[in-house]
Amino acid sequence: MNEQPAQRVDAHPEKRFFVEMLTRDIELAPAIIDLVDNSIDGAKRLRPDEADDRYTGLWVKLRLSGDTFEILDSCGGFNREHAATYAFKFGRHPDQPATVGEVGQFGVGMKRAIFKIGREFKVAAMTDDDRWEVAVDVDTWLEDSEDWTFPLGDATDREPEVPGTLVRCGRLLPATSSRLSKAAFVSRVLSEISMRHALALQQGLSIEVNDRELVPRPPTLLASDALEPISYGEVLRTSDGVDVEMRLAAGLAAGEEEEEELDTDDPTLFTGADAAGWYVFCNGRALLFADRGRLTGWGDEVPRFHPQYRRFRGFVYLTGDSSAMPWNTAKTTVDEDSEIWAQARRHMVDALRKSITVMNRVKREVQQLPPEDRPLVSAIARSRPAGLEGLPERRVYKLPDPTPREASDSRRIAYSVSADTFAKASAALQTDRPSEIGQRTFRYWMRREVDPEFDD
Repeated sequence: MNEQPAQRVDAHPEKRFFVEMLTRDIELAPAIIDLVDNSIDGAKRLRPDEADDRYTGLWVKLRLSGDTFEILDSCGGFNREHAATYAFKFGRHPDQPATVGEVGQFGVGMKRAIFKIGREFKVAAMTDDDRWEVAVDVDTWLEDSEDWTFPLGDATDREPEVPGTLVRCGRLLPATSSRLSKAAFVSRVLSEISMRHALALQQGLSIEVNDRELVPRPPTLLASDALEPISYGEVLRTSDGVDVEMRLAAGLAAGEEEEEELDTDDPTLFTGADAAGWYVFCNGRALLFADRGRLTGWGDEVPRFHPQYRRFRGFVYLTGDSSAMPWNTAKTTVDEDSEIWAQARRHMVDALRKSITVMNRVKREVQQLPPEDRPLVSAIARSRPAGLEGLPERRVYKLPDPTPREASDSRRIAYSVSADTFAKASAALQTDRPSEIGQRTFRYWMRREVDPEFDD
């Protein structure tokens, strides 16, 4: 048999298949937030020093409609060389500089987003000494399976007008056009950006969606002289020696007045539990918010979430090389195989156990002690929301001493009535506290049916 000459197998990707696969596994809202991530990374490069007002004066503006999508920022832009060498590659180039403190890591976010949104796009940037743009008709680009380049040239107009970046998409895909034209979806995008970039908003960055400016809501935990939450820092390290700084805070959030008086065995009485849980930020970008599942320890190392834990709030901030961050490519959840996540989670579970112990003590005080002998309930009532930055370093809660236990043969009695019956009793007794109504109605029954002198 004649020896055949060596051959090469063609393994070039098909453009259409590649683009379809690239965009299939991400929803539209996370794709849009990827573009916001890029703007904020630009702000970080422009203002590298940490400060409470780090981004004051910088802005990001999004315009969403059924006809067009646009995001414009004043975050410094990036130069022509970076555009030609790195920014438009599908995947991160091995020679690209490390991105400590930034969100961009995988090198797919911008391309995936613009392909998800429309069939033509323009990316333009202005720096202190240059203007350039890349304008592409996607359908035309897809026709040539061999050419994977984009045309890079001088800017054809004056946008952006200040150092920054513009991404504009036209000829929107039908599904994208339909969603961007709906007010409910625009509100969802606004809400998602507010949550995922809460830290940038707190540090002064202005973000607008269709002229609606997002309002920062800094996280707080209850604190006072008698009650202090957990708050500390730790350096986590991968097996490759990459360090990630972690800040953790865990405690109780403010609730409604006299909320502790509710019967904590009846979940139908509770409101406001949706915000309870863990909030995890990676390089300033929220990865998880209000998580109450196995991922953060609930129902695994500690009990499942129950409405009696509705006041719990936990915050974890991880800062370091983006390659060490425990996120998936869409940055919508954590990579459970991450070394850094495994280490951070151990700290979270420990703080969660301590928090559950505190909340269980609250329940015992309400159920077993008279109002005047409930030191922790009283401390919570006197505490006020405090910003995380000013909390003292603590790995355990500061709590008031418990009431000394006395030998007792008392028993707890609890019963339920209809809302209408409760309202009538509340009006007659001039109180809306379930515990007081229960005590007084039981005392009345004892005097009428058992002992006229009863006064327990």
